[in-house]
Amino acid sequence: MNEVEKKVSLKVALLTILVLITVLSIGNGILKLPTDIVFIVATIAISIVLLTQGFKGKELQEYFVDGCKKSLLVVLILMSVGMVIGSWIVSGIVPSIIFYGLKLLSPTVFLVSGFLILCVTSFFIGSAYASAGTLGVAFMGIGYGMGIPPALTAGMVVSGAIFGNKISPFADTTNLAVAVTGVELTSHIRSMLYSVLPILVISTILYGIQGMKFSHNSLDVTKIDLITDTLSKHFVISPFLLLVPVLTILLAAKKVPPLIALLISALGGVVAAALIQTNYDINTIFTALSKGFQIQTGVEQVDNLLNRGGIANMMPTVTLSILILGFGEILQRTGIVSAILGSIKNTIKSARSLVLTTLFSGLVTDMLTASQYMSIILPGQMFKSAYKKHNVSLTVLSRTLEDGGTMFSYLVPWSLTAIYLSGVLGVSTLDFFPYAYQAVLTPILAIIYAITGFAIFKEKGNVNEDKEHPEEKSFMQKKLSND
Repeated sequence: MNEVEKKVSLKVALLTILVLITVLSIGNGILKLPTDIVFIVATIAISIVLLTQGFKGKELQEYFVDGCKKSLLVVLILMSVGMVIGSWIVSGIVPSIIFYGLKLLSPTVFLVSGFLILCVTSFFIGSAYASAGTLGVAFMGIGYGMGIPPALTAGMVVSGAIFGNKISPFADTTNLAVAVTGVELTSHIRSMLYSVLPILVISTILYGIQGMKFSHNSLDVTKIDLITDTLSKHFVISPFLLLVPVLTILLAAKKVPPLIALLISALGGVVAAALIQTNYDINTIFTALSKGFQIQTGVEQVDNLLNRGGIANMMPTVTLSILILGFGEILQRTGIVSAILGSIKNTIKSARSLVLTTLFSGLVTDMLTASQYMSIILPGQMFKSAYKKHNVSLTVLSRTLEDGGTMFSYLVPWSLTAIYLSGVLGVSTLDFFPYAYQAVLTPILAIIYAITGFAIFKEKGNVNEDKEHPEEKSFMQKKLSND
């Protein structure tokens, strides 16, 4: 499909952004309308503006449909995560994790332990989606049983899930940052350590301090006993069920594509349910994959923890994914995003302003396209030459793309990543925002580095860092077409 060469001016781009902000503010902020309806209204409003600038309705429809097509992989992954959650609950995997967590962990160490466990898991899985949608769901249940505020637990889960998505050699965003900038994977990860390790230490300390507020003295043992007794009454609790999560990690370590790994994990849950949870028939097991697990235990807290999962329960997120990517495609293909980023690029006067501008561009792209992939691709392509001009290593660019674009996608409420996490964890983005230390503190540290000049490496003339390898280019083209 040929790209139409018409591009809007900066003036028109700013007008469309003003329209977008107005629609979002009134729709979400004042009228509290459903987010999917708000984005439909925003798409119509911006399309009207673009029609006055010479774009044809057929062209805009084509852009929107192309964006919807690009959501296919995201949609399949979301549906697979829903199947995993459903199968892991009906099989007793999630109930077992909650049971052992409540028995073995104390509230004082729960946040730190959960955070570090998720960091390790997400590193090997390489996916924040999979980490939060599996272990994250179980940790939400443990936190609930311990009386820890859901927003705090959700923030911890998001921070742990982010760790792997940011530095794991298996993560799609890690490899995408490498592909866009053309640096070596090992060089990128070494550069990432300058932002990852300090925030890891700070986050661990902060979760430790937060956990100290929930001592054994404040622990409601009666509530925990009620939850664990109810779980053991309706499920066979067994450490052998934890082999399925271990299998998931091994599949990721073997670089099995996330979609396939998730489907195998869901199948593992089905097999475990059929072999171990003999009180649930085959219809109940497969219904959990489709419509989610449903149970009435007589204990409301347990029902709230377990009645979830399934493809059907992911449909609201799937709908938003399709609409938002279609909307973002219009903004991208009509030149609105590039016009905004281009005007920002013109303000660059030094290495300091270059890094700060890259960070800000990641935020702008996340807000406009709702895609962490585009927040890496667009600024990466736009500022690569500027980094060379200012003799700044491209490993600084690859790191900054992740410190900005990847992190902001967890905090912009209408981004696909934030919408997914909010839906799976049952906590709104604005609620877990203050406790997602990895996402909040990483851009701040990047700003400090830019201002002080620390870890802003100068280019050493390594041709391998300047050359986009064929396999890297292929990866980037794949992301542009599929993500």
